[in-house]
Amino acid sequence: MGNIGPVSLLDNNVLQASSGIILINAHEKPPHLGVFSNNKYFSLSVNEVHNNLDLTVILQVIHRKKIPSIFISFNKTFNNSLLEKIFASYSDLSEGMTCINPIKKMLNKQLFNVNEVQFVFELIPLLEKSNQLKSYHHLYCEPYLNNDCFELRKYTMEDVLTRIKKLVR
Repeated sequence: MGNIGPVSLLDNNVLQASSGIILINAHEKPPHLGVFSNNKYFSLSVNEVHNNLDLTVILQVIHRKKIPSIFISFNKTFNNSLLEKIFASYSDLSEGMTCINPIKKMLNKQLFNVNEVQFVFELIPLLEKSNQLKSYHHLYCEPYLNNDCFELRKYTMEDVLTRIKKLVR
């Protein structure tokens, strides 16, 4: 899978009553993954878990640093209580964990089994094929769009682990 789209400029109304995945530093190999749901943000990062954080906090960081980010919204809105429980079961990216692990757990419980997936560039086509995705939006990705489409970069687990090591404080 290469391209996703059409990708339009993010309208914050999209985030109010929907759920989806955010690719932060979408142009990087690998990007960081988080979940938005009903104006809340969930993410497993190198040093902490963002659990039920107000989404405006993350949006402020994205705007302040002009971080290229892709927002992929689902047809279904997720249960935030379940998301809180899932993300509370993690502490950080240790012991081979990556930021996609809690997202896969969420999808397994609320949509369908995605255990075979390791990377977002595998996950998005699977969700698209099963008609789970509603729309694609972006902030600061203009240089990375081609005909309103964004190319999902491919990377390896070694790339992910190298990036995690680089980010550990």
